[in-house]
Order: sequence, then structure tokens, then C-alpha cells
Amino acid sequence: MHGYYREKVKSWLHSVLDTAEEQHEAPVIEEVQSSVPEKPAEEEKHVEKERKKNTELQRPVQEYMECLQDDSSLLAVHPELDRLEKALLDALEPYCVTATLPCGSRIFIRPILPIDKIVMKDLIETGEISQHSLSLRFNSVITKVMDSSLDYFCNVNFDSHFAIAVLIEEGGIWKGVASGRFIQDTSNPKEAEWAAIVVDSRHGHKIGSYVLYYLSVLAHRFGIDKLMAVVHPENFCVLHWMKKLSATRLFKEECYYWVFDTPIEKSWIASEEVRNALEVGANGKTELSEEMRSVLVSDIRELKNYQKSEMHHESFIGSRRNMSVHPEGK
Repeated sequence: MHGYYREKVKSWLHSVLDTAEEQHEAPVIEEVQSSVPEKPAEEEKHVEKERKKNTELQRPVQEYMECLQDDSSLLAVHPELDRLEKALLDALEPYCVTATLPCGSRIFIRPILPIDKIVMKDLIETGEISQHSLSLRFNSVITKVMDSSLDYFCNVNFDSHFAIAVLIEEGGIWKGVASGRFIQDTSNPKEAEWAAIVVDSRHGHKIGSYVLYYLSVLAHRFGIDKLMAVVHPENFCVLHWMKKLSATRLFKEECYYWVFDTPIEKSWIASEEVRNALEVGANGKTELSEEMRSVLVSDIRELKNYQKSEMHHESFIGSRRNMSVHPEGK
């Protein structure tokens, strides 16, 4: 991920890693954004016409969210709500996957939704995702995550930035336990950075392997030949993956990346049934059972509870009681 898109992501990571005092965050973001030269309007239109989006998932998500923001939809009588809900369901379903882990637990993979911010927030505050795991994920020691950053991670365009959520069935309830994503390099569309995180209690259950295989197949479908990531030297699991994938190291923009080809070899997933399900979903061809369609509908309807956060809202790792919402000016 380089150029314009990388600069935008960097501005978000300033808040994630808490590397600046609160009063300096806005100037930093402003400076990064202002350093990017604006394209003439005519040129932008020309580029948009030439490039076909990888998916059109963003549109039904936005239309449904906009409908929910209409006051009349709160009464559940909005004339468009049912139609838009079905349109969103039909758009999301092809990219979903239902699979069984080696331990016997069922997982459900689907495109990430804005409401998943609440799940991420809960996992961080309860410590189900530990400080150690987050530090390995972001290559820096952190103690809190800004809610605005969680908004960024859960509101994606499903084009150059595609993300998935992973839910696991526990006692008849589906609970979020992982997420994964890749962000395509707009200056070199054949490359993308990938990332994934799994709750600590589910490490070693193959969830991360399933996520990476799905992402690699989807990335290849998008015309992305290389997936890359900056891997923390103590992230032994991912380093082991890189060895198995015969990944190479590349020094670029003052960082060492681990780079591997897409798609990952089929032998990565031992179960043929699981592998086929992941490939079908990554190719946008899944047809869910009625049971899983109802799970997806339930998640869609939860979007009514979504609220965009402000910069000063924070989630502290492992301490729900210490989560602070700072008053204005403090």
C-alpha cells in the first residue's frame, strides 16, 4: 500500500497508536491530507469512468444506512426499508462462508459491517484481544484504540479496501472473534497489504489460516498478484506462515515487507470441503442456507444501533470500566 492511500491510512494510525498528544492530532491529519495534490475534477471523472470497481457492495450498505438515518425508518414503516434490506442481503450473501473448524466449531465469514465496530470495541475492552496481540498487529505497543479508528476499520469501500468479519457459534449464539482485510495499492493495483487479528482464546484454531486463504483468493480475483505485510519480529505464527508460503522480504518505503503470491496453494487448507467453501465465497458465489441467511439478516438489522464516533472516544484494553469519554475541552 503506497502513495495517496497509504498516506490516508497513516493518518488513521496516528490515532490508533496514540503517538501524538490529542491537541496535535488534527494538525497532523490536516498536514498529511493537504500534502496530497488535488486532481483536476475532469481528470477524476475520467479515471472513474475507466476503472471498474472490484465489487459494488459499498452502495447497498450506504443506501441501507441512509434509510436508517431517516426519522421515519425508526418507526419501522419506511417504505424503502424492506426493499433495501433485501438488496443488502442479496449483495452480502455471495461473499459469505460457513465452515467448520478442526475443533468442530462452526464459523461464519461475511463482509464486515459498520456495526462490527461495537464487537471490536467489546473485544478490546474485555481483554479478549490482548495488548500483546494488538501490539503485534500494529507493530507498536498500545494501550487504547480510538473509536474513530474502529469506524475506519469497519466502514470500507469493498473495492480497494475489502474486509471480513468472522463469527463463531457458541451455545447457539454467533459471536465475533476475528477480522481480516487487504488494502490495494492504488498506484500499483497488483499489490495489496493484508492484515488479520483473532481473539486470543481462538489462537491455534485455524481461523487465521482460513481468513488468509479467503483473502488470497479474493485478492487474486481482483487482479492482485502480491499480498504483503510488515510482520512484527515476535509474531512467530505469521512468520511461520511466511516460511510455508516461501514469502520473500522486500525493503520498500523504509519498511521490510513479507511478500507472497496469490492465490495461496490449495494445500494450505487440508479440508477439501472447507477449501471449496472459502473459494466459492471469495469468488462471490455462495448461496446460504435459510439458517445462515437469518443470521445475516439479524446482523443487518443491528445496523440501526450504529453511531459514528467522535475522535475523543477511546477504548482501553482490558478495562471496560476505564473506558473514558472525555468532556469537551478536557
